[in-house]
Amino acid sequence: MSGLSVIWIWIALVVIALAINALILKSLFNRGKSVLHQLSRLAPRFENLGKQALERPKLTRPQSVINQDPSISMAKRLLLIKQRNQKQEQRQRRLLAGLKRKKATGSRFD
Repeated sequence: MSGLSVIWIWIALVVIALAINALILKSLFNRGKSVLHQLSRLAPRFENLGKQALERPKLTRPQSVINQDPSISMAKRLLLIKQRNQKQEQRQRRLLAGLKRKKATGSRFD
């Protein structure tokens, strides 16, 4: 091989490498363009979220029950316990009703 053919081979390799890099850069540019388009569509929503985050209401601390009559606290507690027990009983009734509706064939799809 002569020196001139080696130079032409290197020139061809450089041109091919530049073409491949150009294709890669073009695809990256297109993806970046689509990302920017999506971000421009989402920008108003992000602005809304930012405004809502800054304008959130101030939370007040719960009042201390130390000075409150203990009978009121006990009445609330008993009411909550009663409601919890009622929910448990309703759940048990639902489970039993579901078991009664099942057929005893042993198939899990009945």
